[in-house]
Amino acid sequence: MVAGEYWRLMSATLLHGSLDHLDGNAIALFILGMVCEHAFGRGQLVVLYVASGLTGSLASLMTSPGPSVGASGAIFGLQGAAIVLFRTQRDRLLLRDRRVGFVLLIWAIYTIAGGLLTPLIDNGVHVGGALAGGLIARRLRPVVLAPLSAEQAARVQRRLWLVAAVLAYTVWGWIGS
Repeated sequence: MVAGEYWRLMSATLLHGSLDHLDGNAIALFILGMVCEHAFGRGQLVVLYVASGLTGSLASLMTSPGPSVGASGAIFGLQGAAIVLFRTQRDRLLLRDRRVGFVLLIWAIYTIAGGLLTPLIDNGVHVGGALAGGLIARRLRPVVLAPLSAEQAARVQRRLWLVAAVLAYTVWGWIGS
């Protein structure tokens, strides 16, 4: 960054420190991305993701002396946006999206505990991304897309079971190490 390599702010969100790190972010992106895409549409989701990722990287630059990698700033931005959605648009969201709130709670506890217990986790990027996502979500216009058909809902449910299996495997590996 000192040499004017500002592209590193976004490219860091594409790199991950381990397969577990990539798995965790992919699972969170799948769940949170589904909620935010449903509420905001694809275009606004991309704006939210990129802006949160950049803001998280800037926060990391200001709070952490070492290098930082991962999509956590963008992911926490989606979480911040989802929290705003749950508070302001709850009645307009699908039941599926409202149920994600429980998953969000568990994920937040897991990541906060990990951030406090592990010195390698960059809490600055998490806070920066979450604040950016929440603030941006307050400015975006929710579009709330049409409900899923029965076939689409069944496909989503199968994918969620796959995500749950990968998450269980990842947590099992984390606990075992």
